[in-house]
Amino acid sequence: MRNKILAVYPNSEFGTTSAPQIYVADFSKRTNKARGVEIHEIMPKDPNCDTTDMDCCVLLNGNNLQIDYNVFKDNQFKKEEDEDMKHGECCLFPNTNDDKTWILFIEIKDCKGSRIFKYKQDVKDKLILNIGEFRKHGIITHQNVYGVVEFPRKKTAFNEMIVSDPIEYKKIYKEYGIHFVPVNEVSIKDESFLEFYKKANL
Repeated sequence: MRNKILAVYPNSEFGTTSAPQIYVADFSKRTNKARGVEIHEIMPKDPNCDTTDMDCCVLLNGNNLQIDYNVFKDNQFKKEEDEDMKHGECCLFPNTNDDKTWILFIEIKDCKGSRIFKYKQDVKDKLILNIGEFRKHGIITHQNVYGVVEFPRKKTAFNEMIVSDPIEYKKIYKEYGIHFVPVNEVSIKDESFLEFYKKANL
């Protein structure tokens, strides 16, 4: 997967982790873009209060599977006019992968829970756009594709604010081939299976 991404996006940077817990955080808003999306093996601290944990998307990796990740740069995705394209935060996938394994795209909105509805369509559009680019260039073929939307400041279930019902969930999968899941926590079971928490009744 790394080689396929690099063939299309040669300036991409990757990391690898097998930590039992993986934390994905977007520091952009809280640091005025001095920092961006970061992936940590230990819960990071809020840059504005070093005694407070940062609000993160958490991936539970109980089997210590080796996971590769690509944090997307602002200029990674381009329109035909060479303009920068909107993008999510990153993608993650098993280090040992084939067309039967999963790939996970994450979009984070570090905002108050009361503002979730405002971004409802935007978060979907970004994931659909980025995943579509990966498919167009043959990076994704038959993998199980997951699009996770994460609002880390919202500590209770927020699924119904993003995907209103099972019909919408199925429509997104049928039209785009994406398992679209709004959650704050993901459990990595193996190379082919992810489990989600705080999931709507889908």
